[in-house]
Amino acid sequence: MTNHKPPAIVHFIMSIVVGFAIVALIKRFALTDTRSLSAMSVSAAIALSLGVVLLLFAIMGLLRLAAAHAPGTALAAEETDTNLEGGRARLYSLIVIAAMGLTLILLSLAGPGGALPPAIALVSVVVLLGIATGLTFAMWPLLDELPRTMSRETGNAAFYLIVVIGGGWSILAHLGFVPAPAPLDWLTMFTVIMFGASFLAVGRRGLLQSR
Repeated sequence: MTNHKPPAIVHFIMSIVVGFAIVALIKRFALTDTRSLSAMSVSAAIALSLGVVLLLFAIMGLLRLAAAHAPGTALAAEETDTNLEGGRARLYSLIVIAAMGLTLILLSLAGPGGALPPAIALVSVVVLLGIATGLTFAMWPLLDELPRTMSRETGNAAFYLIVVIGGGWSILAHLGFVPAPAPLDWLTMFTVIMFGASFLAVGRRGLLQSR
C-alpha cells in the first residue's frame, strides 16, 4: 500500500493557520469585555499566538501517535512502525512542545495589568519548565545517533541565529533605530529560533517530505 503521509511541515502550517484563527476569535469575542485583555500588547499577542500554535502542533502529534498505537488503525503499516519506533522519545518531545506552548500562553496573559495573576503564572511556568527539562533529559538516552546529531546541529544553528537576530535587534535598539525588545519578546524569539533551527536540521536531510 502506498503511504500518503503528509510531511511534518504541513501539520505545522495547519497549526499556524488554526492557531491564528483561534487567537483572532479570542480577541474578537472573548476579550471584548475585558479591559486588561483587550489592551494586550503586541508582544503578548505574538507570544499568545505562538503558544497556541505550539500547543495545537503538539496535540496533533499526540493524536497521530495515539492512532499508531490504536488497534485496527487505518494508518499504513510503514507509518505505524515509524511511530512505534522510539515512541517514548516522540511522546516526550510532544509533551515538551506542549509545555512550551502553555508557558508562552500563560506569560502572555500575565504580566503587569494582565488577566492572569503573576503569582499563579509564575508557579505554573516553573512547573511547566520543570516538566520540559526533566523530559528532555529523559528523552536523550532514547535517541539513536541520527536524532542526536540533528539535536546538536539544532543547538549550533540556534546559537548563531540568536546571536545574529537577537544581537542585531539589540544593536539597532541601542542606536535608536527600533524599539528595544521586551522580556517576552526574547522568550518568543528563543522559541521561534529553536524550532526554526530544528526544522532546518530536519529539512537538510529531507525528513520533512512525505514518504
